[in-house]
Amino acid sequence: MNHFFLKSGALVCIALGSAHIINAESSEETVYQLDDYIVSAGPNLRSIRDYAAPVNVVTAQELTRQSGSSLGAVLDWQPGVSSSSFGAGASRPILRGFDGPRVRILDAGLEAMDVSDTSPDHAVTLEPLLTERVEVLRGPSTLLYGSSAIGGAVNVIGKEMPRQRVDPKGYEGALEARRDSVSGGDTLAGYATVGDADWALTITAVDRDADDYEIPGDAQEDDAEGDTRENSFVETEQYSVGASWFFSEDNRIGFSFSNYQTRYGVPGHGHGDDHAAPAADEEAVAIDLERKRYDMELELVDVNDWIEALRVRLGYTDYAHSELEGGEVGTVFEREGWELRAEAAHTPWWVIDEGVVGVQVSDVDFSAEGAEAFTPQSTTKTQALFVSEHIHGDVLHYAVRRAYRAHRH
Repeated sequence: MNHFFLKSGALVCIALGSAHIINAESSEETVYQLDDYIVSAGPNLRSIRDYAAPVNVVTAQELTRQSGSSLGAVLDWQPGVSSSSFGAGASRPILRGFDGPRVRILDAGLEAMDVSDTSPDHAVTLEPLLTERVEVLRGPSTLLYGSSAIGGAVNVIGKEMPRQRVDPKGYEGALEARRDSVSGGDTLAGYATVGDADWALTITAVDRDADDYEIPGDAQEDDAEGDTRENSFVETEQYSVGASWFFSEDNRIGFSFSNYQTRYGVPGHGHGDDHAAPAADEEAVAIDLERKRYDMELELVDVNDWIEALRVRLGYTDYAHSELEGGEVGTVFEREGWELRAEAAHTPWWVIDEGVVGVQVSDVDFSAEGAEAFTPQSTTKTQALFVSEHIHGDVLHYAVRRAYRAHRH
């Protein structure tokens, strides 16, 4: 019997070794590993290994594998990233201990323009399930996005606008359904793109409905009812329509409109003490939020002998949310404004191998009215000029960045 197993094992090893030799001899083509590229942090293509700043890029496939209904929840597993949390409805990324106004949330390079930086129970108005990729930037390169990005910047590139030509068959899309057993939540998300070589049209939509989530019995507190966390529900609806026209070889102009609505509870909310549980007779607090956004993008390649690429982005946002106390409106936050950003990547000049020169202009109105309004009304106008230049040495890679900004309130 032992001789039988020995002979059988020898025959298997000989067969596997012969197959490996045959495959090795028949495969004569060289396999090349291509670099990853970031295409939205600046107007020019740049290898991740050549990027003079710490940066992480999270793809759509990686985001799909993460659970969570908010941007902070799906990025919580990234190195150096944690998240604030007020239940399932509000969660914001924290970069190396910096949060709030020290971390800037960008929507395809422009300010997301919500009020999540004013309080941790305010939601980020970006849907992670409809995202192409997320870029987490740290270091000096974040200065190009304003002084509020001292801790870092999170740039979310969504599917609201087609940025590449559609598949040759003329259409593409995806549909995803999720079921959360902890909260009995159902989520349905999808997008569809149609077009040809010169144009593309994209439609996206998300519908999420989750009840109060369950907690262990020994974790009950004064504001817990039964085995669930009271007032931890979340309801979200989002849809968008976007179109792009592709002209010449790599040039594009695109437009999009998106509408984001959510209503979620704020568990453990206490007036006067952020860590105190609400009294038994105190009404539960919920937030009813809506954001409408219009975007335009223009991308030009090989504009002339000096400009390799040019990108112009314009965004207008109308944001408002109401804090509901037992169904009654307590405090209303509103933010409305526009932002224009233009970036030009130039060809090598003198000792400079590559660089970006750009301008940014914005005009934003903010107001908070109600019993708990803690921030005065304001109008903020910003004008900025920024420069980022790179010098590649034999051993070291040098980067020089300057940003000049003028703020007026």
